Amino acid sequence: MATLDSTGFTIERFDSIKARLEAKFRSSFGDSIDLSPSGVFGQLIGIFAEEIFLQNEGQEAIYYSQYWNTAVGSSLDEAAQNIGQERLVALPTLGEVTFSGTDGTVIPLGFEVYKAGSPNEVYLTDSEVTIAAGVATVAVTSKIEAAYTVLAGVVTGIVSGLTGVSSVTNASAFNTGRDLETDSEFRARIVDVLQEPGTSTGSGIRNAVLALDETISVSVTENESDVTDSEGRPPHSFEVYVFDDNNEPDANIAQAILDAKPAGIQTYGSTTQAVVDSQGVSYNIRFTRPTEVPIYVIANITGNTDASEGALYPSNGDDLVAAAILAYGLTRRTPNLDIIRAGIESQIMRSVVGVLDYEVFIGTSPAPSGQTNISIGAGEVSAFSLVNISVSS
Repeated sequence: MATLDSTGFTIERFDSIKARLEAKFRSSFGDSIDLSPSGVFGQLIGIFAEEIFLQNEGQEAIYYSQYWNTAVGSSLDEAAQNIGQERLVALPTLGEVTFSGTDGTVIPLGFEVYKAGSPNEVYLTDSEVTIAAGVATVAVTSKIEAAYTVLAGVVTGIVSGLTGVSSVTNASAFNTGRDLETDSEFRARIVDVLQEPGTSTGSGIRNAVLALDETISVSVTENESDVTDSEGRPPHSFEVYVFDDNNEPDANIAQAILDAKPAGIQTYGSTTQAVVDSQGVSYNIRFTRPTEVPIYVIANITGNTDASEGALYPSNGDDLVAAAILAYGLTRRTPNLDIIRAGIESQIMRSVVGVLDYEVFIGTSPAPSGQTNISIGAGEVSAFSLVNISVSS
């Protein structure tokens, strides 16, 4: 039978339940009773054993739902509250778009636009706006709270047409939101917190900053040596890298670092923010937001023009290739994630038919001529945009 003792909950497996019921039937009706799978009693035992096993599984699930390291879903949320932890909620992606069209056209609140190639990634206007001098600019919010990466010039789709509106685009990249923390991510973060004796550790500082509403990723690099390291960090200091699309106020980040950092250990970074502790003493806290590294791409494409050789290169193939390169860039918008030329080439071949051959050049300045992968450091994040992608066929 299922038991709960000093070792925890132990479930009884189906075969054990079935054997136990068979023994009881033989004890009650004699050893000659027919317990074969095709016999009436054998079938009844099979039914009873399955029902008991399912009940045992339910009891097991209830038992493990009490603990944060085994609970799932809402049970994990409840269990985590007992140790003062909460799941990081999803946050919307925010940005600004510009409509072009006829003067006087009113674009209503909640008008829907989407990112090219991603019709399910929809953004709603935050207010009503009227086109004047041919354009109207308005803030938008993602329809679904999620961590979308939106570079400049990619929001060009309109869900439902509106007379007087001819086009839409976004001049600047959007502020990336945040996905709802998954069970596994939540548990991993709890482990980071509980493994530390206090918050004054790399993991503790990281978690303190990551808990802020707008932060997307956080990393902490320490210099434990007695000399300045190769990145310029003074002896016995640490640097916090905060990637948040510049949406979290400096003061919030600095305060979280101050509250979590060890006493007497200095911070290092490109941003300096003065904040005060609980005693009213002011400190200059330093941290670093990754620097955006513009990525330039030239792709020379040889497209198929002979139907007998297979799929033809589309008439808008160059645009499709550019979109494919941009799609690759969206997957690399994370600090310390290098740009791999072969990855761009693979994205082109997967996304566009009729490509017979290609030559791809990448670099961090206009008119790139190199084919070497681009290294992105811990304090950097790559930035792709359509204006920096040139495709010819």
